[in-house]
Amino acid sequence: MSVVALVARQRSGTGALGSILNQHPEVRYCGEIFHNNHSKAHNFFNFVAAEVKKENFDFLLPGNADYKFEKYIEHLHSCFQDRVKVVDIKYNSFHHLNECWHGLTEAPNLIKLLKKHNIPIIHLTRRNTLKTYVSSQLAHKNSAWHTSVQSKAKVKTVELDPVLTLRWLNHTQLEISRMNSLLSNYPQVLEIEYQELFDEEGYLDSKVGSTIASILDVQDFKRTKPLIIKQAKSHLSSSILNLDEIKNKLTGTDFNWMLDD
Repeated sequence: MSVVALVARQRSGTGALGSILNQHPEVRYCGEIFHNNHSKAHNFFNFVAAEVKKENFDFLLPGNADYKFEKYIEHLHSCFQDRVKVVDIKYNSFHHLNECWHGLTEAPNLIKLLKKHNIPIIHLTRRNTLKTYVSSQLAHKNSAWHTSVQSKAKVKTVELDPVLTLRWLNHTQLEISRMNSLLSNYPQVLEIEYQELFDEEGYLDSKVGSTIASILDVQDFKRTKPLIIKQAKSHLSSSILNLDEIKNKLTGTDFNWMLDD
């Protein structure tokens, strides 16, 4: 069975989508494979550590990223033989398979490896990056990045530093532009906007579900809801305590519309 990459920024809905993918009998969502919590068998770093324990010291040497990635893909196939494997790769994790002397302006080596191994990409985007920022701040305050328990997401409002918020939005826009450029010539990319993932009742949108099923080459998804809860309220006016300050700071910028979205 094949491997598909789910590419996104943090707090873009990969947890929600991943919980839906795992409810499909033909699919296995493997989570963030380059996450620093490497306790799971399908985490890339855990896999490398296991190989080193076997005295396969080639995994420690530079210049063999292709070998490591190929062996990792084989490992995923052995873990989940009868399912399509969906590996979650965040924008800020694409450097982990760069070789020595990788140029600052070069495309990440991982892009080349994904292309070489014919791995399709689902690119999950979230146009309203202010909502992404609020979501991340709430997650920090609740000490819970993903949860299915309402009591673990008690904090529902946050006060934002206007200067840091605008700086973060500008930096994030640069990241998004860079990733869009990197993926512009990639042969198999399905781009999905977070806002379009779910219908009004919170279920996976049927058209989006069919499109995802098509790129995964599996049967259509049943009517499914994510297993994790949203920590942020639907409108930012209910989540940002110092809304007027943020409005003033964003007036005249490319991000002002996000407050009314």
